[in-house]
Amino acid sequence: MILATTCLLGCAGDPEEFEMPSFSPDQAAKTAMAALDSNQDGQLSDAELAACPPLLSVKDAVDTDGNNSLSANEIKARVAEYAATNTGLQSLVCSATVRGRPLVGAVVKFIPVEFLTSAIGPAEATIRTNGSGVVLTGKLPGLAPGLYRVEVEAPSNSGRSIPAVYNSESKLWYEMNPSEPPHPAEFAVEMR
Repeated sequence: MILATTCLLGCAGDPEEFEMPSFSPDQAAKTAMAALDSNQDGQLSDAELAACPPLLSVKDAVDTDGNNSLSANEIKARVAEYAATNTGLQSLVCSATVRGRPLVGAVVKFIPVEFLTSAIGPAEATIRTNGSGVVLTGKLPGLAPGLYRVEVEAPSNSGRSIPAVYNSESKLWYEMNPSEPPHPAEFAVEMR
């Protein structure tokens, strides 16, 4: 296993250690199929993928044989792409808005899909007054390659809440795939 130690002096002056993601494409595919293939036919249909909205969202890119479902081999190949980049963290700035206006103070959380949790950890960003937030993994800026469910939490001082569809029941997602051009991490939410 490759261990990269990166030092970033924060407020406390303590160095932060970062362990390179150690993807196991075989294990990730087996875990995904065990969790999602409810009829055990070796293919994940849209109905089965509904239990993992991030994977459903990238289905067209992952479905290399064009049969409108995902196999263990297709998931394995996608995870192998993440591993092949040999990328630890890649810079990412995100935004969260309500009716087109920045949601200052909101926390945007990037939570790895279940079948990647043994390789990568969560990350988060706090939206600043300029409407953006730098994604941090621990204290380090950046997001590891992988597929994430995204949750947006209301600013702690707002006295308002964000519906569960944007946090605990979120279908928001983000994929960090360094072998492809990055796409914006922009999340529009509603508040109560």
